[in-house]
Amino acid sequence: MSPLAAVQHIYTRYRAIADDTLYLADGRPRAIFELYPPNLSLADDELLETTARHLAVVFDSLSFPTMLLFRFVAVDLEAHAAAAERAAAARGPELARAARDYAALQRHLSRTLLLLELHAYLVIGLEGASGTLLHSLLHPLWTRLFADRRRHRPDSPGAASQTELLDERGEQVALAFDAIGARPRRLDDVEIAELLYACWCPERSRREPLRIRRKAA
Repeated sequence: MSPLAAVQHIYTRYRAIADDTLYLADGRPRAIFELYPPNLSLADDELLETTARHLAVVFDSLSFPTMLLFRFVAVDLEAHAAAAERAAAARGPELARAARDYAALQRHLSRTLLLLELHAYLVIGLEGASGTLLHSLLHPLWTRLFADRRRHRPDSPGAASQTELLDERGEQVALAFDAIGARPRRLDDVEIAELLYACWCPERSRREPLRIRRKAA
């Protein structure tokens, strides 16, 4: 009896990762943004309601679907501890002792607790409306801006307009979320690969991080 295929092989088929874009197996492109919203853990009810209204306005203004991905990621306390120890080497005796105590506390927390931080991502595709007002206004500018980049994309010959529209949609969404303080940032090729790896193999990705060389600028 042959074993069943792993879920990663069934549901995460993709063709390529190129030019800050994930291409699914059927060629459909996806742009992925990481969001850095303000910390609202201590916000009062009025601020929470205002933030919710702003977020609703952003989504209502979009004429195409988007997907939000939320991940809880274990905090790397060892990195904080090592940074404290490095800082201790350049300080006086009292500050150095305090930094070493802080590093010891971080390592104790790492052994006894699992601290998680929230990461939010926004995924954009080409499904939905075929054009927007922004598309018609800025089409000539983006055509020139992305002319060189499109030559390197793993799309079919007639897909240049699709990849151009994805960039335009990404720019529209980035501007909208930046206006409400979410500070979106589009993931590059390496970050997309690391995100896929971490989502489907969280334990292994912590033990065996990817070794990917970034291209020189």
